[in-house]
Amino acid sequence: MPVADAQQAVGGHRLVGTLDLNQLDLAQGRRVISQSRGGRAEHHPARRGDRLHPLRHSDLLPDCGVTERPRTDLTGDHLTGVQSHPQLQIHTVAVSGVDAALIEDIVIGSRILAEFGVLDGFGHVSARHPTNPNHFLMSRSLAPALVTADDIMEFDLDGNAVDARGRSVFLERFIHGEIYKARPDVMAVVHTHSPGVIPFSVSQTTLRPMYHNAAFLAAGAPVWDIRKDFGETDMLVRDPARGKSLAAKLGDKSVILMRGHGDVTVGPAVKVAVFRAYYTDVNARLQSQAIALGGEVNYLTPEEGAKADAVNLAVLDRIWNLWKLRVAATLGK
Repeated sequence: MPVADAQQAVGGHRLVGTLDLNQLDLAQGRRVISQSRGGRAEHHPARRGDRLHPLRHSDLLPDCGVTERPRTDLTGDHLTGVQSHPQLQIHTVAVSGVDAALIEDIVIGSRILAEFGVLDGFGHVSARHPTNPNHFLMSRSLAPALVTADDIMEFDLDGNAVDARGRSVFLERFIHGEIYKARPDVMAVVHTHSPGVIPFSVSQTTLRPMYHNAAFLAAGAPVWDIRKDFGETDMLVRDPARGKSLAAKLGDKSVILMRGHGDVTVGPAVKVAVFRAYYTDVNARLQSQAIALGGEVNYLTPEEGAKADAVNLAVLDRIWNLWKLRVAATLGK
């Protein structure tokens, strides 16, 4: 299908760019806008003959195998905006009052962690709403590697969706809402089922910092055991009470392990929370290797950790831009 140049006013915003309909997000079954020969905007629904096919219901991968329909289906205002991409710009629905860069960070962070195997079909990345601290943003119930800007939804801190429009939501969104309630300093939350971390969540061995990139672990990484407060469960943080218990155990730390489940990392920005999620997994794998070698392991001290973490935060964009480049080719899919 030919490339079409599009410049059309949509919803009060300008959509400008070059659209290659073969590269667009047809997997979501969305309509895209291109410019016809007569200069009018035309809508092209995804077609079976195109490179990517409409998303089937079976392709939706809910959190921990469980999808919950939104409890509210409120109609709210939304803006039509433009999703950033290295080679094209896509017609997308943005969350009202939220800069596209923040939406992009959630999308990129989700895909980065999936790319490195920290997330697979499960797990999620969120950000506190920049102008309404009592709301947060996260994807609809979808595998992290498939998240696009169109999938980002707004929630209040009780986990109620704003403008749900029938979309399924993550069952464990209460992890995010309750941490945002308890920690005003936190602007982003990541929940993973990190394979490297799981052994430390079920054993008596404490996760400790092996090297400077995981220096934030020097402040401590508590383990939350859902069974202690809630007995025999399905291991999922499926309600506010469980989320509140998890947030209380997290305290003022950056990372918390969840027994037999995974971990949660937090930070003052999406980039920081994603950085911590990745290096928590890397550190756990390295620590397991060091322990297997035998003998005493020489970990970072709390003071070393604090100093190294300050440097890491100052140069975070270096690694973020590298990671962003790595997943850039997938952003239009």
